[in-house]
Amino acid sequence: MPPDLILFVEDNADFRDSAARFLELNGFEVIVSGDGIEALELLKQTTRIPDVIVSDISMPRMNGYEFFEAVRNQPHLKGIPFIFLTALDARADIRLGWEVGVDEYLVKPFRPEDFLSVIRNRLKRTRELKSLAERQLQETRNMIVRILSHELRTPLTYVTGGFTLLADEINKQEQGAVSVDRKDVQTILDLIYNGTNRLNRLAEQMVMLAELTSTQSGQSWEHMTERLNLAEVIDAAASSMIPVAREHSVTLEYGDLSALIAEGIQTLLIPAVTEPVRNAIQYSEPGSTVQVTCYPDTEHPGMAVIEIRDNGRGISESDLETIWELMSQSEREKFEQQGFGLGLPITQKIMQLHQGYAEIHSKMNEGTVILLRLPLATEPIRASNGEPDNGKVTSNPAPEDG
Repeated sequence: MPPDLILFVEDNADFRDSAARFLELNGFEVIVSGDGIEALELLKQTTRIPDVIVSDISMPRMNGYEFFEAVRNQPHLKGIPFIFLTALDARADIRLGWEVGVDEYLVKPFRPEDFLSVIRNRLKRTRELKSLAERQLQETRNMIVRILSHELRTPLTYVTGGFTLLADEINKQEQGAVSVDRKDVQTILDLIYNGTNRLNRLAEQMVMLAELTSTQSGQSWEHMTERLNLAEVIDAAASSMIPVAREHSVTLEYGDLSALIAEGIQTLLIPAVTEPVRNAIQYSEPGSTVQVTCYPDTEHPGMAVIEIRDNGRGISESDLETIWELMSQSEREKFEQQGFGLGLPITQKIMQLHQGYAEIHSKMNEGTVILLRLPLATEPIRASNGEPDNGKVTSNPAPEDG
């Protein structure tokens, strides 16, 4: 393993040469430069990125701060630890250096052993941070592979298994066997439908997340807002979840919603409501009820609240701390559940795009409440007769049998 490489930038030739010899005697490889411009040229020419840069501040042509900014503006050099050398009375230099993000300072004059200690400690800390980042990256990769393989394999099993069974039934019919039982065929088709529907939802979530995190998409969305009746948004979102509620034997209630008007993007707000409603249903016990309501926010005037309440198993305090993070699911290891952990992060990003936010409150074995807060429009929407439309929109809840 080669020795650590140090780039030493100092306009005082005597000090530069003596410091370089001292570092080489202590096991480092050193390249030297007289100012920032020369140092940048060296960084372009060298095939090896320095492990640490030590630079004076007061130098001709390009001072230390300018050199620091030039290095940080190059992505492949951005992570190099940076140590500044400064004069004893240059407190303003030190303060400015901390503000721009310099890693460490050494005040001249300094003892050689202090110089060596600062460099070694900085290198040690950098290795520790790099090792931690690599472990976290590997853990994330393992989690993605584990979850994604499950989220792809399970629905694909439904699809391929369903097609195999369907092909067998068709072959039997062609060979003159007993006619195919329509009930069996419907079961096979349901398997295929559930598998393709799950794959399609995963694809839609990943596309939406990519669009939400795209700066270009965010700028275009600013021109897509319109005046929306939140009751109609909730009606569209909750209505689409009635089949899911029926599948889980859960009653979904969302009638008598306040007709509040907001500025927003309908194609985003509907999934922002749909995702937490789906979660509430999936986390609820058969026979329980999920309620969706909308009302003015009394805690924050000028805001509306969309509330999704369930009486499910709840979320632990430790899981609540990470519930809005990507690929986070409560007690994934304990409970089999569908999803890639993208739903709630998507909801939060959509609410933030609308200058609002989402929050969650939960108690184990009691249930969960998700509150979506977003600003109301400043003026009421007008009906065709020119009068303010302050009525209510009522949506039929799911049938009582689930």
